[in-house]
Amino acid sequence: MAADWITVAAEILERDIGDLRHLAAGTSFTRLGGTSLRAVELAAVLARRCDRAVDVAALLGPRPLAAVVAAAPPAAAAPGTPGAAGTRGALDTGEAPDAREARDAGEARDAGETGTGSGELTQVQQAMLFSDDLYGGTAFHLLFSADIRGPLDAAALRAALDRLTRRHPGLRTVFVRDAGGGSPGRRVLSRWEPVLVEQALPAGIGDPVAAVHAQLGAAGAGLLRPYERPPVVFVLSRAGERRAVLSMVAHHAVVDGWSVGLLWRELAAELGPEPADRGPAADLDPVVARERSAEVRRAAARRAGELAGWPATVSLPGDLDRPARQARTGTRLVFGLTAEARAGCESLARTAGVTRNMVLIAAWSLVVARRAATSRLVMGMVSAARTSAETMEIVGPCMKLLPVACEIDGSGPVTGHLARTAAAVRDALSATEVPFEDVVAALGLGGDDARNPLVQVAFAAHDELVPGALRAGGLSMEIHEGHCGGTGYDAVLYVQRWGTRPRLALEYATTVLRPDEAAELAGAVDRALVEMAAAPDRPLAEVRTITSGRAAGPRSGPDVDAGAGLWQLFAAAAHRSPAAVAVADAGGTLSYRGLLRAAEAESARLAAAGVRCGDRVALAVRRSAREIVAVLAVLRLGAAYVGIERDVPPAAAASMLDAAGVAVVLGDADRLAALGEAGHGRRLLPASPPAAPDGTPVPGTDPADPAALVDPVDPAVPVDPVDPASSAAPGGVAVPAAAGPDPARVAYVAFTSGSTGTAKATLIPHRGVVRLAAGPDFLRPGAAGRFVRLAPLAFDASTLEIFAPLLAGGTVDVFPDDHVTPDGLAGFLRERGSTGLWLTAGLFRLVADYRPDAFQGLRQLLTGGDVVPPAQVSRVLRACPGLRVTNGYGPTENTTFTTVHHVDDPAEVTDPLPIGRPIQGTGVVVLDADGGLVPPGGIGELYTFGDGLALGYAGAPAATARAFGRFQAGSDRLLYRTGDLVRWDGAGRLRFLGRADGQVKIRGFRIEPDAVARVLRECPGIRDAAVVVTGTGADRRLLAALVLAAPAVAAPSLPAPPVPTPSVPAPSVPALAGHVATDGPGAMGGPAITGGAAPVDGGGAVALERVREAAARRLPGHEVPSLWAVVAELPVTRNGKVDAARLRELALTRPPAQAGAPERAGDLIPSGGPVPAGGVAAGEEIAGVIARAWQEALGAAGFGADERFFDVGGDSLRLLRVAASLRRDLPRHEVTIQDLYACQTIGALSGRLLARSPR
Repeated sequence: MAADWITVAAEILERDIGDLRHLAAGTSFTRLGGTSLRAVELAAVLARRCDRAVDVAALLGPRPLAAVVAAAPPAAAAPGTPGAAGTRGALDTGEAPDAREARDAGEARDAGETGTGSGELTQVQQAMLFSDDLYGGTAFHLLFSADIRGPLDAAALRAALDRLTRRHPGLRTVFVRDAGGGSPGRRVLSRWEPVLVEQALPAGIGDPVAAVHAQLGAAGAGLLRPYERPPVVFVLSRAGERRAVLSMVAHHAVVDGWSVGLLWRELAAELGPEPADRGPAADLDPVVARERSAEVRRAAARRAGELAGWPATVSLPGDLDRPARQARTGTRLVFGLTAEARAGCESLARTAGVTRNMVLIAAWSLVVARRAATSRLVMGMVSAARTSAETMEIVGPCMKLLPVACEIDGSGPVTGHLARTAAAVRDALSATEVPFEDVVAALGLGGDDARNPLVQVAFAAHDELVPGALRAGGLSMEIHEGHCGGTGYDAVLYVQRWGTRPRLALEYATTVLRPDEAAELAGAVDRALVEMAAAPDRPLAEVRTITSGRAAGPRSGPDVDAGAGLWQLFAAAAHRSPAAVAVADAGGTLSYRGLLRAAEAESARLAAAGVRCGDRVALAVRRSAREIVAVLAVLRLGAAYVGIERDVPPAAAASMLDAAGVAVVLGDADRLAALGEAGHGRRLLPASPPAAPDGTPVPGTDPADPAALVDPVDPAVPVDPVDPASSAAPGGVAVPAAAGPDPARVAYVAFTSGSTGTAKATLIPHRGVVRLAAGPDFLRPGAAGRFVRLAPLAFDASTLEIFAPLLAGGTVDVFPDDHVTPDGLAGFLRERGSTGLWLTAGLFRLVADYRPDAFQGLRQLLTGGDVVPPAQVSRVLRACPGLRVTNGYGPTENTTFTTVHHVDDPAEVTDPLPIGRPIQGTGVVVLDADGGLVPPGGIGELYTFGDGLALGYAGAPAATARAFGRFQAGSDRLLYRTGDLVRWDGAGRLRFLGRADGQVKIRGFRIEPDAVARVLRECPGIRDAAVVVTGTGADRRLLAALVLAAPAVAAPSLPAPPVPTPSVPAPSVPALAGHVATDGPGAMGGPAITGGAAPVDGGGAVALERVREAAARRLPGHEVPSLWAVVAELPVTRNGKVDAARLRELALTRPPAQAGAPERAGDLIPSGGPVPAGGVAAGEEIAGVIARAWQEALGAAGFGADERFFDVGGDSLRLLRVAASLRRDLPRHEVTIQDLYACQTIGALSGRLLARSPR
């Protein structure tokens, strides 16, 4: 007869039957004190004793307990349940309970008579043993000890352990690597004498439990040998007459937390005065069969569908570099909760009607999310998964790791977060029988050797599984949990004990987190509980989880007086040192007095052309002394300058000039002519060469003047730093008075990438440049003495190159207006005696690779604009003792530099390099998506403030409002939102982690791939396009994938006949790649370049050159993709996003030559092999050397003789690498950059070099 369910529930909830009968009608199971484990137990017992198949997830929901039980169907009728013997999820064998128990007992006796019984592995057993084989270690070794006080008899203990071992097949299980068909299996021994090791602890050892745990935790993997003997070992450590520590070390593949608690309780009973006469317990066979059932497989597919789209990884930030292969080494930090946190947790559980563990999961997920900069994460939750009565007495790994999808919504209240977490836990429990490994397989995850798939952080509660204290006759037993030094996850939060003094443990991977980082996480759990309970109705965004005194608040560099104007500061320097050399270029030098007078004269011409204070003047002047004159002349009038690069397409230049509001363009004659349509409607003013005080042109500033003389300035002539209005420029033109200083006036306009594909005109005020260049704290003394002028004027680094030396009385060393080569730069620095230099990260890498000694003699080398390669920094520092290398970080909107990090010795180099600390006049703060401070070491978006801030974007108020604002919660400070993800490391330095908005940096330029893709989609014949980045660091490139307007057959992106190359390791090559589709059927011929063909010809082949030209007319050169692939459809991931990895594969994988295909004359160039002595090679040898140089630069092989370098992923920086390689390998052929631009195919270049071969 079925028992009264109220009686069963009262037993499990430990409540009075009468009270429970009254409360159950209107109170949920959780509000009655129910927990997840008690829900599992109640469901199993109700199925056996009351014939009710109660759903565990429903028990944990908000409905009253009586309603949940009333709605439950009979256990015999519930799908997948064995009549009254199990609950939802148990194996349906159709047998009655008594019949099954008899069958199990018979099989156990048969095993004893035949010697063994065997079976398949559960999914978790397979996973654990596979992990052991792959990684080794002790990640799945469990250690529990009983601190026993009283007269323990060793013989009685042995007998009790023997009875337990005979009862439970799990204690007699060994594993076999091949149980048939190559699959591993388990074998249950008919008899096994449990291993009990006895030892006497020495006197004065202190805490015997801690000593034994330290001893056994360090025993290593050899203590348990699962393929040789049952992996369970007992150790009895005597600590005196009436005290002993009994430890159990077992492999997780034979026991789980439930099993551990069951064994300790049964052992206590066996050691008592009246041991129970228990029959044999069941083996894992029903669990294995259930896992392989069609119902569970369908449930796995459903659960995977629910989790599709959720992040597969969550990365806890830390100073350690995650190894490429996880070590599975770990440790545990045991800690308690404050009374305030414990009370808060219990209060939240009561008021929200959820379990205590749900509250802890909510707090733990919030702690992780706050640090990992995510609002969605999958957290693992360990479930006992004892879903049937028969499994409740099994010793074995029945537990399941359940993925819990946690969503953090900062806009809602704390109570909403608890409700979402509780619902997510119930969703996970609804699939409690589904093996985690099946979910991972259904999601198509795995293959990442660096981390556990899908779940990297987890939660587990042992407090209800393992008893804290037991009595065994005259013995008292206190159970303690130890640790064996391994872990399978990044971090797991364990609840070991609750009560008035909760004990928790944070298990963490020691290759992922440092001890101090783990301690911060543990403290944050306590803090989260306190903050959540303090005001459950307040927005979750206000719960910061930051431990007291650890807030990573705003940090600033030294204050600076940025109130002066740039012209006034320069004029003061000229007054102090009028005869000092201010500028030195290829033709000569210009003194401070000469530079001042030349700038006055040029300002007079500009004023005559209508330029007034507040205007914007575009400068198209080649790098020279006249460029410096032009900049100063514009600033003297109170106008702002706009640098225009020489290779900007006319349409793009017109757009930029319009955005900046430019009416006058000052430039060299050839540069002005090249503007084309961009010059229409604007005043074009040729730049004049500077003049000496007597009106004579200064040698070296006019390209037509071959003289190379020092400026003939009379040092005796006094210079007034403030020009009177009555002064006159050479030729009698009146020089207007200089505009007064205004720190908020625009000094220059720079352009940054825009989300619409149109660059944004960024307005930089004088105070920004002054704070950067006037006595900069980040420059070494003397570094500004002779600072090299190298960057394009449109690039914000040029402000440092010009004004750092000029405001300090130093010299601007102008590098010739030509291509930079490692040898050329090395020679220039040596000849000039330069002391300071700025290089983009890409150019620095190139020079470091080929001429690491080039920087000898410099005081300081600054580099940045992209990720600075640590290996090259080390190489340069070894080659240049005494040099300081500075990693400079900063968006254009904060005037060149925001933070810097200095490295003086190779031993100081880390990978990656930090971006450091804020410079003078600059502040930074790291915020999360809610505008709150991130916890210490947490990932967040970098915001900056101070004198360096731009005034916004010209003519773009909406874009300005998005980028500049009061973003920090509780603060009215004006901030610029960089879009860069960073974290503070343990040394108080910022580390750059990537972009928050999808922007990337390539060769120092910020690019939005989506904006580039939008431009490609607008090309005729293009149905769709995607743009991704491939490669890392300085090797980044854009890769464009194009989808034709009608379905087409995908073709190789680079189909030309290959040129064999010598074996060279292929580097990682990043690129911007585009994939295009066009009208017309038929196979695509790849990037065939067809001169004047339309984007789509009649046969359906894509003229990629025309697509490139169309893009180049609208995009700056650095935004035009360098890799291209044509695809029938854009490949997508399982989550529906463009499959960037597949696109890279399409673009970077070159097809092998068809086997047996006839070789056409001229198609293939034989490999040249080694270059003959003397460096002179024959034609075929030259082609092979060129192909090898291409391979080194591009990271691909098999190039066609007629393929253009820029069509197969090349760019100007990689062309410099090719040039350096060819000069090294073909020294007698005198390869120049001009050769490479003129001859962009291997065939053409080899022909030119062959014709030039010395005879």
